[in-house]
Amino acid sequence: EGRKEAESRKKDDDDILLSQVPAAFGFGIRGEKIIAYPQSGGEYHPELLEQILPLLLEKAKAYDCKIRAHGNSPENVRSNASNIVEAIESWAETPKPGVLLMRLRSLEADISAYDTLAGRDELYPHAIAAMLDLKSSIDDFLGMDPFVQKIQANAMALEIQGKNASKINLWLVKIEKIASESVFVDSSVEQALAEGKTSVEADEQIVRSSNDHKKTSEAIERQANQTALRVMTTRNFVARIIRSIQDGIVGGTEAGVKGAVSGGIRTGFAVLVGSIAGPFAGVAMFVASVRPIAEKASEISKLETDDADETE
Repeated sequence: EGRKEAESRKKDDDDILLSQVPAAFGFGIRGEKIIAYPQSGGEYHPELLEQILPLLLEKAKAYDCKIRAHGNSPENVRSNASNIVEAIESWAETPKPGVLLMRLRSLEADISAYDTLAGRDELYPHAIAAMLDLKSSIDDFLGMDPFVQKIQANAMALEIQGKNASKINLWLVKIEKIASESVFVDSSVEQALAEGKTSVEADEQIVRSSNDHKKTSEAIERQANQTALRVMTTRNFVARIIRSIQDGIVGGTEAGVKGAVSGGIRTGFAVLVGSIAGPFAGVAMFVASVRPIAEKASEISKLETDDADETE
């Protein structure tokens, strides 16, 4: 009886540990692949959609049009502007609060990078003012969303120090690359894991090259915040794969039904976790809250290595 209770308690603990936490993206299984989906908080007040959203979209589109009409606009600024429009435009049908939050961080990085005498020359007149206005409007909009508050609380709880952000992102990029090369990973996962990477890199450039102490401090803080959001997405990704392996359920194919296919997929997932375990342990060196999941990934990696040694 004691053993059963212990096993039940361990399963409950695993259910909590490996659940999908509030983040920009969650992960699931479709067919034989891991997929990513933008997380949403559920119900939204009608006035949020009917009154504020159209005005926010109008402002974002106006900014996007002016950026595109100005021939000298840098490509990253153009891309960030259109990404913001896309996230707001799709909100009524598919709210993406975490995604919009990450796009806001990219806009903040653009403001910091181009709010100089030389930088302003690359944008249309008064572009910085429009950027600041749009930033404030998105801040106000997301401030009404309780799900965003949960995401931000989780990000703050990670306590990522600015000096470690660039090291963490090197590990995150390695995980993204490994995932992109796996046949068991949908392209949506690669896009989710890459979200926020360009703004982190832009802030890294500011940190390395700027002599302005205020700008450097702001870039370090932004980089840490964006990195925290990226870590939470990656944490959900790794947790979902491990959970699928432990549950023995993949894409609706339960153990015992289509067993050969299920077994093959499960083995593929285990190999994927084995490849990711090292880089994720690198992330866990700086982010204590993901260490339990990193340890589980390492256990699976060790089992895969032992199995491979036995078959040789």
